[in-house]
Amino acid sequence: MTLPVPASLMRRGYALPVLVGITALSIAACGSSSTTSSSSPQSAPPGTTSAAAPTPSGSSPAAKGGGKYHAAGLITSVTGSTLTLRNDNANSTVGFSSATKVSELTPAALTDVKVGSCVSVRPARGTSPAPDGSVTAVAVTVSTPRDGQCFPNARPSAGSPTSAPPSGRPGHGGLRGTVSSVGDNTLVVTTAGGNAPANVGLSGTTTYTKRAPSDVQAIAQGKCLTARGTTDGNGTLQADVISLRPADNGTCPSMRH
Repeated sequence: MTLPVPASLMRRGYALPVLVGITALSIAACGSSSTTSSSSPQSAPPGTTSAAAPTPSGSSPAAKGGGKYHAAGLITSVTGSTLTLRNDNANSTVGFSSATKVSELTPAALTDVKVGSCVSVRPARGTSPAPDGSVTAVAVTVSTPRDGQCFPNARPSAGSPTSAPPSGRPGHGGLRGTVSSVGDNTLVVTTAGGNAPANVGLSGTTTYTKRAPSDVQAIAQGKCLTARGTTDGNGTLQADVISLRPADNGTCPSMRH
């Protein structure tokens, strides 16, 4: 780009410095234009779109957490090593193998709760443990220790040594731990991750379930299932862990336990 020089400046002998200044401005302007052009985003070629990451098919697409997906619902069919789940009027597909870890919840009674049993206690929704950590149980799930321990990965409480630790609460103010004594209306539970005992009140309406190891042969139509694993290229959840439980009149109202 060349700018005109006024004739009066040419006559007065100022031509050379003015020309130098104008030339410098022209070079700077061209350089700025070039930089702006090279830094502007390139438009995509016609007809191309951004590729979206695939999501697992299914009932409320399987939720992802910690690098794993999970799915839950009622088993509507089982074919070979693949099953179909229904949840909220949607379907999802889950694959399994002989390496899948399977456990199953079955109805139980207070007589199934022994000293040394592992328990997960759920109180009424919206309630919290008392200051001493005690709760009144709506539901109790019992299981056997693994390698002599109940919930070995639970962290110690950061709060009062007499209160149930947060890690020992599976949700809704509940707790989990090892049974140290069993009475007609009370369990004493040493909470997971700590040494503080907590009293668990029992009533005639408290329900009991028992969790026990199982295998893929127990997977059947009409049961409720939760699964955790990874998805393959077809969006099928390949399960590493499966938990089974009975359905309630053909529905799975809660998959918390």
